[in-house]
Amino acid sequence: MNKIKLINTLYLIVAPLIGLLLTSCNKDPKPTPNPVGSERILFCTSIINADGASGNAYLQAIGSIESKKYDNSRGVPVGFGTEPIYCGDHLYVLPDYMGNSKAELVCYTLDDKLQFIKRGSMELPGGAAACNVVEVSPDKAYISFQNIGQVWAFNPKSMTKTASIDLNKYKHADTNVMPGSMAVRDGKLYVGLCQMDAKWMPLHKEVELALIDIASDKVDKKISSTTSGLSVATRPIVPKSIFVDDKGDLYILCMGSFGFNPEFPGGIVRIKKGETEIDPSWVVDLSKIDIEVKGILPQTTKLPANYIASMQYVSGSKVVAIMGIYALDPTNKNPYTALQCLPAVIDLEHRTIQQIEGIPASNPHAIALGCYNGLIMIGSAGKDYSGFYSYNPQTGAISKGPVFEVEGNPLSFYQMK
Repeated sequence: MNKIKLINTLYLIVAPLIGLLLTSCNKDPKPTPNPVGSERILFCTSIINADGASGNAYLQAIGSIESKKYDNSRGVPVGFGTEPIYCGDHLYVLPDYMGNSKAELVCYTLDDKLQFIKRGSMELPGGAAACNVVEVSPDKAYISFQNIGQVWAFNPKSMTKTASIDLNKYKHADTNVMPGSMAVRDGKLYVGLCQMDAKWMPLHKEVELALIDIASDKVDKKISSTTSGLSVATRPIVPKSIFVDDKGDLYILCMGSFGFNPEFPGGIVRIKKGETEIDPSWVVDLSKIDIEVKGILPQTTKLPANYIASMQYVSGSKVVAIMGIYALDPTNKNPYTALQCLPAVIDLEHRTIQQIEGIPASNPHAIALGCYNGLIMIGSAGKDYSGFYSYNPQTGAISKGPVFEVEGNPLSFYQMK
């Protein structure tokens, strides 16, 4: 694999709370499921090829969590490198991020027997690298495309395009604009602009987003800030890399150089409620925060994270995240299989990061985080197990081992209401 292709593919994988700091307990918070078959739980797994950079992914639904290993025999194939998008009862399946599948967006629902029912599909441009979908109403949704610098509005009922918003005029002369993940607040669509060069690396220490008026599908302005030293707004294949908290503040994950260039660190910035500019007084810069890592290396060590692989906002100031730390597995030269990821709690108020102890280091394909009956389900694929652990964000308790195991790498988790 040549160097440019390696960096390109790496982007898929490593492109990568309350005032009290939580610590793990000896309690074992096994989820308390509802009666068997009464729930609607979806999870996605990926099976990687020998190179670690390609493979297949599957989405499946279960009616309750059982303590067993689930294979992919009931799974629906989905695009490798992009997790399914969950919008209420609608499940959007994107094509393979690298263009190795049919260029279409497919929308599914679930029937009473937990079978996937295809509601419709929409043809997409070939090789556009569709990465994110958000619904804003029963009649309107948006989809972003990394490779063509566009966002489309479409009707989820008819699965037809209603508008095309071209963002290429906001790219720099030496980078591509690359729209990423999106969030809705106060009638506006916030679109992360990743701004990377041909090697998928940032060249400017600038956080940039497009602000689109939902009523008109017109761009209000480009949001730009250089005060944080961060870059690459959102991880495009992670929908929750941009979110609105309980107070109405908007938080944006910044990938930087995914840890390859210390001049471009990763982190988080915010846009406060009622404002449309990045807050110059607040930043989480990963290069400046040490995480006390226990139970992974031979001795307890303080290390900064290189990137944030995925995030799940909980409540208050608490975010559960999967952190990528290259130093956790320095002898593994394959970045796709290295056990470099561990879960942590980010306290947005105090801007601290604390490891969730008791879950082993995982490879960077396993980035699943989701809510389940008050718990956070955390995907992990380590030396011994591949599956989902449960974490109680109120007490800090974790399950003793995975609650259930899976075939492949746990990519996403979603509980339908």
